[in-house]
Amino acid sequence: MQELIDHVINEDTTYARQPLELRNQRIYAVKSGVNGLLDVARTTYKEAMEDAYQHTTELSRNVSFHIISIAS
Repeated sequence: MQELIDHVINEDTTYARQPLELRNQRIYAVKSGVNGLLDVARTTYKEAMEDAYQHTTELSRNVSFHIISIAS
């Protein structure tokens, strides 16, 4: 049984308390290559998060105030 779990779950997956950490844990807990659709969804999520971070950075420069990032 442990062998099956080790084949699918990343070894560095740990318990998380914060909402963003929990979300990332759920997204990255399953090893890459186990499920192609999950890999595509993971890539899409990563790109969307990067775009959102870049957009908030640009907004904070343009509007001259600091936006608290969820990634901080």
